[in-house]
Amino acid sequence: MSRAITASLFIFWAALELGCTTILGVDDYVVQDPGPDAGADAGPAAGCQDGLQNGEELGIDCGGPCPPCEEDCANGTDDNGDGAVDCEDTICAQHQCIPEAPAGWDGPFAVAVGAMADVACPGGWPAPKPVAHMELQVPAPACTDCTCTVATPISCGLTPLVFYVDESCSLTGAAENVVAGSCVGSAHATALSVSVGPPATVAGTCAFDGGDRVVATWAQHVTTCAGGLGAGCAAGSVCAPPIAMPFGTGACISGEGNMPCPDAYPVPTTAFRDVADTRTCTACTCGQLLPGPSGGGCAATVALYADLGCTGGFVPTGVNGCTQVSDGVESLEVIDLQVPATPPGGCSGLASGGDPEGQVEPSEPLTICCLR
Repeated sequence: MSRAITASLFIFWAALELGCTTILGVDDYVVQDPGPDAGADAGPAAGCQDGLQNGEELGIDCGGPCPPCEEDCANGTDDNGDGAVDCEDTICAQHQCIPEAPAGWDGPFAVAVGAMADVACPGGWPAPKPVAHMELQVPAPACTDCTCTVATPISCGLTPLVFYVDESCSLTGAAENVVAGSCVGSAHATALSVSVGPPATVAGTCAFDGGDRVVATWAQHVTTCAGGLGAGCAAGSVCAPPIAMPFGTGACISGEGNMPCPDAYPVPTTAFRDVADTRTCTACTCGQLLPGPSGGGCAATVALYADLGCTGGFVPTGVNGCTQVSDGVESLEVIDLQVPATPPGGCSGLASGGDPEGQVEPSEPLTICCLR
């Protein structure tokens, strides 16, 4: 390159830098079009990578001079700049326009009805609402059975003795009640005869259990999930995501209480949020544990001693007999106490109570109306 051309280029540069409009030292020049492919390999503009929506961008670092935006089908915005909003955009072909919830109703929602109460919300409908219920199951009987078991067995009380001053148990001298299991000093030296009465039979006791209210349950549960609703539909409608199984009822709306369904959502279902259970069970009780018809009562055999300490020879005497004692009585003990056996079954059959009172019914109704 000649010095003249170099100087001319310098002057041209200087003129541009200084804002001059007159170019000196250049007699002739040609302006060339760089063409449509000029700068094609330069990559996206720096503003398309700054994490901001600026310049002519339609979204953050997308649209306009930047790569096309993806379309969010549930935000009411033309994200990719193709002039179509949400359900209008072919990208949102899986979405559909459905009626919006009328005044006084909530939704639309995705709804699943089934035996499980913990169904996960489907994609596009991520926000679970409080679970409602259907088909209240009231158990019968409403109270658990009362049962009775042996707490303390049948036992015998003190053994009564009567001492007489004659040999035929006719002339009463003194009476004494003897506890079983020990030697008892008994100063009846003048006694000539003794009679023994049957020990008192002490009824056993029974412990009760049961009589509890059986909880009512629900056979069906209603899971309701809210989702993002977009635009691009006719007036009175919203752009809704697709609904996957088990949420197979289509979109639904809900209203508190018992309400008639609006025309746009004609299929009704009534669910409930709670249960009003005022049932109680009468208290359980148990009867006395007594010997059976063939069990008899208590009986005892008493040993009578003429010396102290129950160490010498003794005279045995049984119940309801008259025993002569020629040397008087100085000590005695019960040597055989016969306790009636517990009847077969123990305390079974002695229970009463556990009867239900009050009622149970579903409460807090929720009307759910669906497209189908």
